Amino acid sequence: MRKFKQRKNLLKEFIFNNGMKQASEQTVKSLLRSIVEPVIESNSDGVVLARLFDTKGLDGLLKRLDYSKASVYFYSDMGENTVNVSNNDIWESTEFVIVLASRYCAALVWDYSSSELTGYTNVSFYLNSRKIQDILKIVIDNSRIDFMPDVEPYSLERRENELMCDALHKVVDCLNDAVLENHITSEAGNIINEEKPVLSSNVRKIIHEIRNNLSVIDLHSKIIEKRIEKFDQEALAKILSAKAVIEKSSKSINMLLDDLKEGTEVNLEELSVQGLVEIALELCTPKMKEKNITSDIELKDFSVLADETKVLGVLLNIINNAIYALRKNGKLAVKIKENANSTVSIFVENDGSMIPVDVQKNIFDEGFTTKKDDGGSGLGLKISKTSMELMGGELNLIKSDVESTVFEIVMKKYERGGVC
Repeated sequence: MRKFKQRKNLLKEFIFNNGMKQASEQTVKSLLRSIVEPVIESNSDGVVLARLFDTKGLDGLLKRLDYSKASVYFYSDMGENTVNVSNNDIWESTEFVIVLASRYCAALVWDYSSSELTGYTNVSFYLNSRKIQDILKIVIDNSRIDFMPDVEPYSLERRENELMCDALHKVVDCLNDAVLENHITSEAGNIINEEKPVLSSNVRKIIHEIRNNLSVIDLHSKIIEKRIEKFDQEALAKILSAKAVIEKSSKSINMLLDDLKEGTEVNLEELSVQGLVEIALELCTPKMKEKNITSDIELKDFSVLADETKVLGVLLNIINNAIYALRKNGKLAVKIKENANSTVSIFVENDGSMIPVDVQKNIFDEGFTTKKDDGGSGLGLKISKTSMELMGGELNLIKSDVESTVFEIVMKKYERGGVC
């Protein structure tokens, strides 16, 4: 028996000191399955150390673990056939799972009591990382039995895979966004039942924007997946570029979720209109390549007064709609023009299918869509027009005929000393 006895919850401190993430209950259980199942399915020797409270939905996994070749130790009461090997009950509500096997180690540590969001927890997780050694030491130092003989055959992987851990963080972000979207959808239903249509409408708008950004994340994740196989210098540069785009899109998602709480507030600041367009085009490049779309870009730089997140949301929606309307080998044109009334316009033109004349007057109405068969919600253009109006700008359909469709985004020009 070890003489050392901990006097405080070092695992909880570890979560806060090592890049914790906010994760939903569903995400935590998905991660738990992901790190335990490889040992079960490969029927490999190994060691699993676990402290679990809510095992709902995990019964099948735990039963399969019982019949695996792995040695399993629990640090919580798990029923009549298990023994709690914890030396002291000092970890309070902190839970963990550690998996050790040949050339594979993983750790997941979380604590629901430390999160302010109901159903969410602060969590740290690692794959083949030196951090697992620190977690393992804390756990071993508070064990009633000496299971080092079981652990020693599985030396921790010394080559820490930061890219793998970073990818896992991205997966968690996507999982959480999906869980949050489902939660918001459910809340929207409750709001409707309580006859609060305005808030319900705001919730559905946020869902629409989340979906737009998640589609960008998905596309760039595929780029990473393809390029990482070669991993030469050129590929590495493209991976880093795609990673930067993912981070930009994730930031946009987080700010949009903040809008759910803040309603119609805008954060107006001096921005480069050319910079905004370049970011939006970079985010949409993978979709353009899929259709082999050629582009005609004429950019001039002006300072405008606008909300970056809202303008990017509008640009993404207009450009994505244009890409949707284009056939393969179609053409997309984006031009910036200064107007006489101290405003700046961004024109987005495509030579794809036209918007029927009889419905052009309705395209900015909430719920109206020409993409019902493809999951269109009829919210994108309505959101975009409202966003521009909140910033003192405009969104207009200039024309849509057999030759081309042109949208105009208008923003107030900004010069030193204020708005023109």
